[in-house]
Amino acid sequence: RQIELGAPKFDDLKTKVWAELTDPQRTAVEARLAEFRERQAKQREDEYVKRRAGKNGSPPAAPGAAAPGPERGPGAPLTAERRDRLIRLFEHLSPQEQDQLLERIEQRMKERPGPGRPDGVAKPPPGVDQVKVPKPDEGAPSPSKPATKDR
Repeated sequence: RQIELGAPKFDDLKTKVWAELTDPQRTAVEARLAEFRERQAKQREDEYVKRRAGKNGSPPAAPGAAAPGPERGPGAPLTAERRDRLIRLFEHLSPQEQDQLLERIEQRMKERPGPGRPDGVAKPPPGVDQVKVPKPDEGAPSPSKPATKDR
């Protein structure tokens, strides 16, 4: 544990190395990193498809197809594959796009009712002035007064 604390931090080393690279070197490194990330993503997707096919005993689904069942939606467990997929997609976004995405997710979480919200509190109901309720038609039967048939 003490060795880890005294060891150089990855981000610090990456920053120092990046500062030493020339523009053509940076371009070459970025291209190689992009290739590596694509290969890794493809490999993870292939492994995921194979595992899914092995579990179900059915032919593998197309990569990127929505997973059936209760695994999706609020409160679904975050699997390693799903986490990797999110990270992979997030890494391809610019810093501005990452900020926009985070803001949208946080806004949706605030709007979601119940325990899925960050504060765990249900969204309060709208005020009386915020709800538009249509006025009942005078000729329509009301629930307290059943309609009668003319004979």
